[in-house]
Amino acid sequence: MNATDAFEMLINYDERAKLEGPAYSPANDILVVPFWTEEFCKAVCVVADLMDEYKPYGGDVDSGYAPGQEIRLNRISPIFFENYTQDWDERLHKKIGNFYDNPCRIQGHRMPFVLKYTMDTQKSMDQHTDTSFITTTMILNDSSEYEGSALTFPRQKWDTSSIPAGHAVIFPGLVTHPHYGSELTSGKRYTFVHWTRGPVFPKAEDD
Repeated sequence: MNATDAFEMLINYDERAKLEGPAYSPANDILVVPFWTEEFCKAVCVVADLMDEYKPYGGDVDSGYAPGQEIRLNRISPIFFENYTQDWDERLHKKIGNFYDNPCRIQGHRMPFVLKYTMDTQKSMDQHTDTSFITTTMILNDSSEYEGSALTFPRQKWDTSSIPAGHAVIFPGLVTHPHYGSELTSGKRYTFVHWTRGPVFPKAEDD
């Protein structure tokens, strides 16, 4: 796919982007929903690489944030960011609420990003939890392009090694679902990550 076609696909965000299919739960309190087509995932990778602005965004594991080689969605395209978050609201929000038997009142989207694992930059990520109410993550390239490197949930005894590109893996970001990126042994792997803000409660009088 050339850069022009990839940019056009991201900006238009039309039916070529959207993958439909039944949602399922492969592990405790983890929901998987087909969301992006393989073609659209490829377009995201092409444009992210063309921007060539991957960098770590600070933090450390002890603070609950593990830095990685990332590029934020608004750096790729503000229009893409707006279209994606609208699509998330329309196609995923209700499914998430039904799955957790909770309305999951999302109070905003934290900036999504593309995370890239390569042999000469970042091969793994230490165990951590996310500063996110609900986390959505997707593998963006086919497993034939890399070996190793799966998102692993030790408490749930599960990893994403069998999940196809474009399937959204959704889980509570805080406390219950610590996870890590196992080591890449060859090739490169691209992952899309999206965090959300949860409800803000008024301060109690006795606080």
